[in-house]
Amino acid sequence: MAINLRLVSLKINILILLSTAWIVNLLIPVMRKFTFSLALTLFTSFTVSGQSSIKGDSIFIKVDSLKNLLSKADTLTSEEANALDEDSAGTGINAQISDQLTAVLTTASVIKYKLDSLLKHPALGIAHSKDNRLWIFSWYENTGGSWKSDINFVCYRSVDKKRYIIPTEIYEDETKGPFEKQHTNYFDGRGAGFDTIDKLPARGKQLYLAHGWGISCNTCVYEIAVVIELVGDSVNYNYPAFKLKNTDLNSYEPEFYDSPFFVLDARIGDIEKFDYDNKTQTLKFVYLTDDNTPIQQEESGKQKRIIRQLKFNGRKFIGKYD
Repeated sequence: MAINLRLVSLKINILILLSTAWIVNLLIPVMRKFTFSLALTLFTSFTVSGQSSIKGDSIFIKVDSLKNLLSKADTLTSEEANALDEDSAGTGINAQISDQLTAVLTTASVIKYKLDSLLKHPALGIAHSKDNRLWIFSWYENTGGSWKSDINFVCYRSVDKKRYIIPTEIYEDETKGPFEKQHTNYFDGRGAGFDTIDKLPARGKQLYLAHGWGISCNTCVYEIAVVIELVGDSVNYNYPAFKLKNTDLNSYEPEFYDSPFFVLDARIGDIEKFDYDNKTQTLKFVYLTDDNTPIQQEESGKQKRIIRQLKFNGRKFIGKYD
């Protein structure tokens, strides 16, 4: 009897299809149960992690508020910037920015983030040391007039690296009498915007050199170098890094005095160089003489190019200043 191979093949295929359908039919309830369990697990996991993320990332709400204030400040006139806002406890926009920046930096989770990325905003200047310990934030004060001053906000990381510290500045020692020498400790950045901070090689001390620049009148500019000392979790703004000549003829102070900062004043375009070389620990500056520079322009009107450098000797900067 001849075998119809096509018929046999067809029957086999039909049996395979029926068997597959039967197996699938048996597995559907199991698959449904597994799918439901998987979905429930994923949903629960997402919900829990989402809630945790919201709690952990509350800092971003504060950062958004800070950036909104910075954007607002950038649109205000000087009169508006210095007006007291009744909706913000009678404070001006600059105080609001300072308070909000404080709120961000005192949030426990902030230590996990890179501040220069977290707080990046066109209206906020950010300078920090390479070890990320010392930070200076600057924004335009908008006081009106020709002096384009910035507000400086200093903070530094604690020794245990677990938090940022915003130091309390001392402008007057209430324990001193009116004729006694006052002990003050506040950052005097002369209204400059700061762009770099270098750590100085000082044995047994944590010294940092901050560089900034500013506009002091319609035709006046200046560059500034400030040394800040960190002592444990405290800060000293009075470190005697520079020995300057007293130019006030009516002053009873000595001819030379110690200062934490050095300022080079000039007319616009006359400061050609003002840089710190980390390799040689040298502050180099080059300027053309004018009526604001340390060496004044000659009466003939001809400018001279003055080249100076101050060498850090492990304690202070030495060299010729004028």
